[in-house]
Amino acid sequence: AETDTRLLTLTAAEFTAVLEQVPALASAAREAANARRAGRLAVGLDVEHHNIANLLQQRGQIRIGRADDNDLVFPAPTVSRHHALISVEDGRCRLTDLDSTSGTFLNGREVRGTVDMQDGDEISIVDNRFTFDRVRAAEMVTNVGIRVDVLRVRKVVGKGKIVLHDVSLTVLPGELTAIVGGSGAGKTMLLDAMSGVRPATSGEVRYDGRDYYAEMAQYRHTLGYVPQDDIIHQELPLRLTLRYAARLRLPRDTSPEELDAAADRALEQLGLTDRAEVRVGALSGGQRKRASIGIELLTKPRIFFLDEPTSGLDPSTDRHMMELLRELANDGKTVVLTTHATASIRLCDKIAVLARDGHLAFFGRPDEALRYFGVSEFDEIYDRLADELSPAEWGDRFRAMPAHAAIEAGQTQPRADAEAGRTSSASGGRSRGFAHALHQFRVLSRRNFDLYARFPANFIPLVMQPVVITLLLLALFPADLFVGDSENPTVPLQLVYTICFVVFLFGLLFAVQAIVSERAIFRRERMVNVRVLPYLMSKTSFLAPLLLVCTCLIVAVLWLLDRLPDAGLRDTYLPFLLTLVLTAWAGLALSLLISAVVNTSQMATDLLTPWIAPQVLFAGALLAVPAMNSVGKVLASFTAVRWSFEGSAAVTELKELFDRSTSPIGEALLIQYEESFGWSTYWYWAILAAFILVPLVLALVVLTKKTQPR
Repeated sequence: AETDTRLLTLTAAEFTAVLEQVPALASAAREAANARRAGRLAVGLDVEHHNIANLLQQRGQIRIGRADDNDLVFPAPTVSRHHALISVEDGRCRLTDLDSTSGTFLNGREVRGTVDMQDGDEISIVDNRFTFDRVRAAEMVTNVGIRVDVLRVRKVVGKGKIVLHDVSLTVLPGELTAIVGGSGAGKTMLLDAMSGVRPATSGEVRYDGRDYYAEMAQYRHTLGYVPQDDIIHQELPLRLTLRYAARLRLPRDTSPEELDAAADRALEQLGLTDRAEVRVGALSGGQRKRASIGIELLTKPRIFFLDEPTSGLDPSTDRHMMELLRELANDGKTVVLTTHATASIRLCDKIAVLARDGHLAFFGRPDEALRYFGVSEFDEIYDRLADELSPAEWGDRFRAMPAHAAIEAGQTQPRADAEAGRTSSASGGRSRGFAHALHQFRVLSRRNFDLYARFPANFIPLVMQPVVITLLLLALFPADLFVGDSENPTVPLQLVYTICFVVFLFGLLFAVQAIVSERAIFRRERMVNVRVLPYLMSKTSFLAPLLLVCTCLIVAVLWLLDRLPDAGLRDTYLPFLLTLVLTAWAGLALSLLISAVVNTSQMATDLLTPWIAPQVLFAGALLAVPAMNSVGKVLASFTAVRWSFEGSAAVTELKELFDRSTSPIGEALLIQYEESFGWSTYWYWAILAAFILVPLVLALVVLTKKTQPR
């Protein structure tokens, strides 16, 4: 049957006016809203009223936080126990951030220390927002879901290639929305533009009417993002993995009981309680995907972005994953995902269909998509996109439809003050103080320790390298090499060089996979304000002491079995050990730089040879540095083992050994190395320290740049 019903687009004010004029419509709207709320299909805002003036007058200040002893209690897990303070000093109202983890925001800007404020200023703490007013009651607004408006978003990469063409769409709270399309359609690019991982080149993304790119730091702890790669360590038990994630994402003052409760709550919500003690690597593909979602559930986010969450899953697991996302949306969360699979697409409220190169070919309900493309199955949409029109023509066709005009007309208008608070989209909020950095360093260091301690397959190869090398050195070099009448003083020279080379090699091999193997994990942790310096230094907190122990044991074994000179501890062996330890740490620092620069584990392995070869050729053992040509001398200056070898030769007094030798070889070596081994030991240590610091600083710069929104 056909009726004369018309679809009207009304502003909020116009709709309110209509409700006042038509009581029956108002009643129906209330019933519909109550039904949706009861069915947990979509929710809006929870609002409480508090009189700031009365609180200030009664107490002189207003304490805000998660703990019950605050004047304003916000129970969100990412709110610190004592988060912020409103006070009055000499008639001026002031807002102080109490070194919170998630930050306090005034008019969209993060508060650093204490700032003045006035009536009408907006205070935001995680997902709680209210307008400061000393006269009227303040509305405490807690977002239950987030509305996302994407307006004419365009993304340009490389040398001007456009990968998103003026995409506009709207996702409401409580909706499950899928971005579908073939390879090269720009699904991930659109998802990252909406989430801020890779902001759009032009256009706007609004969260509840706010310029998201301008206020990205405010949403850092209310947004969940699950990339296509797993964001969990496979070596740890699932519960422990969740607990470490909770320690990094929740405030520092979160108690152990609260951390355990957050992990258990996520496990229960995902149906993985019975797998809590299973190593993540032993879980099925679908369970690992759910575990990655569990990491995000720890902070109770209001909006979820998932990149190909069903990729590689069998049809049954695919269906279960989509049902889980449907449940998240039913709880009021905004859920956006990318997928190329269409078997469970009917569970979505809306789908965005992208043609190649980021042209929006359709946006609307799944059943509307079938009618729009004139097909009976969703897979047939891909055929039509590929065969009938060009990507640009598909985009132009949908842009000419009334549905597209309705999308842009129905989007929220930007706030008048949004531009005033605009900051760099790459800022991601301020770096917090030393206490936060130290907390992150401790958590990350303990996690790195557990990655080795709980997974012997990682630890055993590390300790076996020094054991095997020491046995080979004992088999290769005879005893009593450093006697005064040595017939071949080349042998002790080669032993000293070999020890310097192998400890550098240990450092190089120990950490070359340390960063690149968890790129996806670290990128996600950076989005929730894990700092680069604590992360980088945590990689040394276990490996650097391990290298120290291995180096000491190698030297001790060689000394006990008479491969090293019979000399004093203070004058010879302590300086010798320090030189070798600095050498090992130089290799460790270089390996961390390599691991930070490359994008794949294979590339990290491939780059080892170009760094190892100079340590052999230009260290001065095969050919003394003074005998090298000018190019060789320059390369030798940038070879860590060269300085380690020279420093060790000076400490072990190789020149004196050459001089005492009765063999012509000793005289020849004395001439060859006449200009070598002559510096103070402190200079060699300073140079080796530079070989440690420079790669670490470069790794810090590289990681900072690579993890910024692009």
